[in-house]
Amino acid sequence: MENTPFYVYYSGKESLDPAPLRLQCGPFDLLYEAGTIRYIRLGSTEVVRQIYSAVRDQNWTTIPGVLSDVQITNEADFFQITFVSHHQQDEIDFRWRGLIEGTPESLTFEMAGEAHSQFKRNRIGFCVLHPMECAGLSCKIEHTDQTISEGHFPQQIEPHQPFLNICSIQHEFQPGSWVEVRMEGETFEMEDQRNWIDASYKTYCTALSLPFPVTVEPGTRIEQKITLRLLSSTAVSAGERQKPLTLTLNEARTVPLPAIGLGAASHHEPLSDRAVERLKALHLVHLRVDVRPDESDWQQPFTRDAEAAKRLDVPLEIAVHLGSDLEAQLQAVRSQVEIAGVRVARWLIFRKGEKSTRRDTMERAKRVLQSDAPLVGGTDAFFTELNRERPDMAVMDGVVYSINPQVHAFDNATLVETLAVQEVTVTSARAFSGEKLIHVGPVTFKMRWNPNATAPQPPLAPGEIPPQADARQMSLFGAGWTLGSVKYLALGGAASLTYFETTGYLGVMSTETGSLHPDKFRDFPGGVFPMYFVFAHLGEFAGGELIDLTTSDGLWVDGLALRKGDRMRLLLANFTQDAQRIRLAAPGRYQQITLDGSNVAGAMQHPQAYFDQPRQRLEPTEGVLHLELAPYALIVLDRIAS
Repeated sequence: MENTPFYVYYSGKESLDPAPLRLQCGPFDLLYEAGTIRYIRLGSTEVVRQIYSAVRDQNWTTIPGVLSDVQITNEADFFQITFVSHHQQDEIDFRWRGLIEGTPESLTFEMAGEAHSQFKRNRIGFCVLHPMECAGLSCKIEHTDQTISEGHFPQQIEPHQPFLNICSIQHEFQPGSWVEVRMEGETFEMEDQRNWIDASYKTYCTALSLPFPVTVEPGTRIEQKITLRLLSSTAVSAGERQKPLTLTLNEARTVPLPAIGLGAASHHEPLSDRAVERLKALHLVHLRVDVRPDESDWQQPFTRDAEAAKRLDVPLEIAVHLGSDLEAQLQAVRSQVEIAGVRVARWLIFRKGEKSTRRDTMERAKRVLQSDAPLVGGTDAFFTELNRERPDMAVMDGVVYSINPQVHAFDNATLVETLAVQEVTVTSARAFSGEKLIHVGPVTFKMRWNPNATAPQPPLAPGEIPPQADARQMSLFGAGWTLGSVKYLALGGAASLTYFETTGYLGVMSTETGSLHPDKFRDFPGGVFPMYFVFAHLGEFAGGELIDLTTSDGLWVDGLALRKGDRMRLLLANFTQDAQRIRLAAPGRYQQITLDGSNVAGAMQHPQAYFDQPRQRLEPTEGVLHLELAPYALIVLDRIAS
């Protein structure tokens, strides 16, 4: 790690991302970034989150495009961007030419593509994302048969497509002000992407009612166009992002801090004594273990994980993945738990062929297990599966679902967008789970498995890290994202949260031997990741409460506050690669410690040195602290007793 480029500690990459290009034309204000346009505003209101063209294979994997021949003309009341996007992976070879044009009257985005190989696809074409802030707004839909229907963007997360056969969407974004998005070249429909914790409603092609996957022949042409227009005559003036950013302690909104645990390491290596000592410092409430009793070798890893739980002095959250011989498998698991002599926090009951736990499966599990611990049903996949196949809560002691932020997009900005949506998944689950407890986990950066695959995943290429791993796991960005995730899931009312794993690629610290591919995933053998410190700071307040910190721009900076007894702690995270000046409206005096690019490498190797660093004392002016957060920095403020 001596030669590790500095920026790797920021977000797992060896260089900074190019800054997006801000474009303004008439009333439109937007960003261009790598073949997409995003954060399209009319005045101070974001009306479209993003417009992009996607190529998705038969397993719904998004094939990234490589841009070339990018040409940009940017004048006072006109801009034009042209480029070529080449999508090539395995058997797929598809290229398209993009044209983005802005005038005071409209924005247009055109794509003209051609297949250069034979391949199977589930989707090729435009996606238009409306921000989740559209929830509840009135809209008018023009359909392919030229009829018009009126409706609203869904408030709770809609399990199925709210609108079908779309030619255009109009919606009121301010009183008396309407905007229209028109789609040409395909039949479009809308889905509520909050099901996958994307912060948007996505209007896409091709309709899911049509057969997929589809074989694309060489020479196949695909051409589409999106047009965005302001319809109203109401004056719309350009808006500016508030500077400096403001965070305000909102003591009127408090919730219990959820019980936080980790997953047992999927590599199944025993925890070292050093790892056990460091994990104990996180004050974990449980350790999740996944048990698959229909597999011949499941007892050995379970015994190892049960021993880890006893060494950590925490109960197990046991996720049982059942097959066809349900009773025999449950009895085998029950016997193994009794032999291991481990405490059980709760049972999570899943079964192959059931996207969400069915009533009969849960009733039989209760009869066989006869456990005092709660039996929880739901899904080991996305919130989508839970929402579409809602379990019978009468036989459940609680409900569970897992989340990850990289189903449709993979850039840092999109991952930050997913944070606030996580709260909405909990409140939407509450709408059909009643007073039953809601458990969320595992929370991971990438999907652990694909519930919608239609073909086997290709084997791992030599030198590649596992597809479930993300280099951001060991980064400052990863720490900030984790902080935001805990905040919003807690505000939604989740009872417990399970994050990542103990050690390894998906862990909060390295194994003693470190990464097998240090060129792709850089860590320190036996060291910790920046997110370790987030869990440590949270763990000290286990059993306490979380207080909301409202932010003027949660895509840039966010934070939370913790209180237990007479102690209060604030945690702030910068999600960007630029330093951010903030105004923190929080009464009292504080002492501060920081984790940023200046000390993160040392903290990862010697975590105690981070905790032992001198605290800086801060005195507010009229109840306001003026702070500067370095790129991707984490700041911890402890209130000093008067």
